[in-house]
Amino acid sequence: MTTEDVVTTSVAFDEMSVDDYAALLAVGSDREADGQEFWDARASDYNDAQDRDDGVLADGVVTHLVSRGILDDAHVLDIGAGAGRYALRLAPHATHLHLVDISGRMLTHARANTAAVGLANLEFTCVGWNDADLDALGWRGAFDVVFASMVPAVRSRAGIDRMIAASRSWCVVNRTIQMRDTLAERLRRD
Repeated sequence: MTTEDVVTTSVAFDEMSVDDYAALLAVGSDREADGQEFWDARASDYNDAQDRDDGVLADGVVTHLVSRGILDDAHVLDIGAGAGRYALRLAPHATHLHLVDISGRMLTHARANTAAVGLANLEFTCVGWNDADLDALGWRGAFDVVFASMVPAVRSRAGIDRMIAASRSWCVVNRTIQMRDTLAERLRRD
């Protein structure tokens, strides 16, 4: 797979309601936990997987944002930053990148991974997205881009509303959504 193979879809909110978008993001969310203990237990595995990843998806997403000037001089909030998969690609294009994750262990990996390549325009906060006090943290309307990739916390209307509240310009959600074609499946069976 190459960067050109990554399909990126931009949907304007005027084409779809926030509730419709939240319902689309919620697909499959019943299979995922979102607690600190759950993610702390998986942090090393996620970091190892990131080391083995070819980066095509993450590179494609960031290339899409860069080509549209969305990251130019931007202060970015990366929700559910994990071990830094996107931070490694976003930080070189942004003025400042703030990583937030519910897992302290994930952020420990993110700190090490970003430091290893000399990135210095970063901040880290360990808090669950839906528990974060935007006002106390100074995050309400503080970011040009609020970014989330594959994050259970933004698969609800409340999570999306919080993204909108933290953004002064862009909200970007990267999510793989599996669409099923039941007719094709039936034809393959028969």
